[in-house]
Amino acid sequence: MVDGESGMAQPLAHAGMDASGDMSNAHPYRLPFAMGAIFLSGLIGIAILYQRRSLGLTTGQKLNLLDIPWLQSFLKSAWFQPVFQIPVFLIFLVIIGAGLWDIQEGDRNIATLLMWTIWWAAIIFTFVFVGRIWCMMCPFGAIQDWLGRLISIKRDFPRPLRNIYLSSLIFFGLTWWDGYSGIVNRPALTAYLLIGFFVVAGGMAMVFKGRAFCRYVCPIGGLIGIYSMFSPVELRNKCLDVCRSHKVKECIKGTGTSRPCPMFVTPMTLDRNNYCNFCSECIKSCSQDNIVLRTRSFAKDLWVSSKGYLDEALLAIVLVGITVIVTGDMITPWHGWMDAIGNALPFDAFGIVSHAAREKAAFLVVFTVGSLIISPMLLFLGSLAVRKYTGPESPLSLKRTFIQFAYMFIPVGLSMHLAHNINHLFREGPEIVPAVERLVYRVTGAGVEPDWMVAPLLGPESIFWLQMAIIFVMNIFSLYAGYRITDRYFGKKALRAFVPMALFSVFFMVINAYILGQPMAMRHHH
Repeated sequence: MVDGESGMAQPLAHAGMDASGDMSNAHPYRLPFAMGAIFLSGLIGIAILYQRRSLGLTTGQKLNLLDIPWLQSFLKSAWFQPVFQIPVFLIFLVIIGAGLWDIQEGDRNIATLLMWTIWWAAIIFTFVFVGRIWCMMCPFGAIQDWLGRLISIKRDFPRPLRNIYLSSLIFFGLTWWDGYSGIVNRPALTAYLLIGFFVVAGGMAMVFKGRAFCRYVCPIGGLIGIYSMFSPVELRNKCLDVCRSHKVKECIKGTGTSRPCPMFVTPMTLDRNNYCNFCSECIKSCSQDNIVLRTRSFAKDLWVSSKGYLDEALLAIVLVGITVIVTGDMITPWHGWMDAIGNALPFDAFGIVSHAAREKAAFLVVFTVGSLIISPMLLFLGSLAVRKYTGPESPLSLKRTFIQFAYMFIPVGLSMHLAHNINHLFREGPEIVPAVERLVYRVTGAGVEPDWMVAPLLGPESIFWLQMAIIFVMNIFSLYAGYRITDRYFGKKALRAFVPMALFSVFFMVINAYILGQPMAMRHHH
């Protein structure tokens, strides 16, 4: 239903034109955005070709980014991390201030728009392309670096907690809580959440060595590590024998100008991206010049890592369920499904009688069961099928089968995470412009009053096909990872091991495509 002039302007703006039918007025930023992206890609291509030529590399020869003199100097400089950390830290302080003292509307406050529409959507892409580089500049990591160097008693983190179970549990709990309270639409709650992270990260820095919060507690730390396995950028040792024969091991102990790895890893044994945040401390400390920073094929860690781990495997498969359900909660048919589930469950016995409370409770039940039980159970059934079809002499136990194949489902969860957030980034991202204008106008009285008739960067049809392209590409990566895993462990019986897991992977991808094909609500609109 359209109500008055304002009701007519909104659909016109989102259709890609203003009220007069002029495309350029409705999208003043689209053409600069597209032209800027094309221009930037050209510059990157020229820079890569120039560096390869200047270093005398032949076709097919890997480029070690540390062979580029200016980049090596930059990474070895004392201000490499602070030049990123300080601006990001200040931005987060602004987000906290806006969340506490500015307008308490999710689609008008820069706190919620910056955090949940811009930052959360954008960093998913950094995991895919450059691994844990966000952790290098993260303000919570910066607090640990700064306080840890000043007043820490530097205890070891408790051994039983040196895994990502705690991190994964906190991530699940926060996602569950958001489903109940709607953190993404509440600026003050967003600010309190960030303050809490600062307090916990700072407190841990004063007690434990390194970045214990980042490695073991940060609610997205485990997720970042899992998704960083897909990244085509890696830091490794050049030659393992050099590491073995070198007795000093500065990368472990640190030097006068560098510190031990804050994430508790060493290039000598590093064969995966999960916990390297490109802090450059090992680059500064290695006296043998035995560090290489290079590109490689996407997703290589999923099948070449020497060993898999149960905590990572469980998170990888749980993320498949989480991404499906959280995305499903934003589509139009979902509410009807929740009503049906709410009517089928005995909520009345617990005093849950209102429609809103029943729908919210139904979502929390579906979220918990779907992600923590159904997704792992399907992988477990797939593991049983692999064991059955490969016979009693199968090279992997049931547990190891579950663990190793869990990694092929990382692209499945990642595909939904990317596709879901592309929708928010391109549809709602431009709203940050009037939100900033409104805040500046309110604080200073200068500038212009905001125009909230903001058109998306892409229309719904374009976004849909971009999402389908992501699903298709990630489906190929998932199947290829499964193929490489079966080829590595099962030899002549690889096909028997591959088919059950491939069917489960395709099943999840079909569900992803179906969910994304439904009409989706805006994140900050009610």
